[in-house]
Amino acid sequence: MKDHLEEFLDLSQDPFDVFRVWYSEAQKTEEIPSAMALSTVGVDGNPNIRFVLLKDFDRNGLTFYTNYKSVKGREIERISFVAVAFWWNSIKKQVKIRGSVYKISPEESEVYFHSRPREAQIAAWASEQSAPIESYAELLRRFEMFRKQFENKDVPRPPHWGGYRILPQEFEFLVYTQVRLHKRVLFERQDESLWRKIYLCP
Repeated sequence: MKDHLEEFLDLSQDPFDVFRVWYSEAQKTEEIPSAMALSTVGVDGNPNIRFVLLKDFDRNGLTFYTNYKSVKGREIERISFVAVAFWWNSIKKQVKIRGSVYKISPEESEVYFHSRPREAQIAAWASEQSAPIESYAELLRRFEMFRKQFENKDVPRPPHWGGYRILPQEFEFLVYTQVRLHKRVLFERQDESLWRKIYLCP
């Protein structure tokens, strides 16, 4: 029997609307609905993957934030096409998105950076993301060093920290079923506002 999310998927011709409705439902029941697995191409040509947090989305794309000098940042600089996947166990739904990715404006990154908790702002300075470090104690030492440096001051945004936006070229929605006859629906971008809708075998 279809639930309202599956019915909406069948009726809609707009993947952004489907994603908005599904994500809104996941926010009611999932502990971290914004967690998305981000896949990039490594400098060695092999795939790489990690979880990041979706911070915003609209018709311009999906936005996340990171250290531009991190492994993912260097990989995106080399090949600016990525894939992300969401799995929401409470509603038994999966979404996969593939698309181009680009840095958002410094102004947008500034606004988000200064909305973060102060400890997270300091952590962005303390962590040279993906770089080797002698020990976890060394990371804590660096955090304390920057905490003292910015004491009684606003923490500036590090120049190497900011946001990326993914412009989807494909959305794939999956409705999980117990008998493994999962419903898979692919939307392929045809132009700025037109999408081709295709049902796939599971």
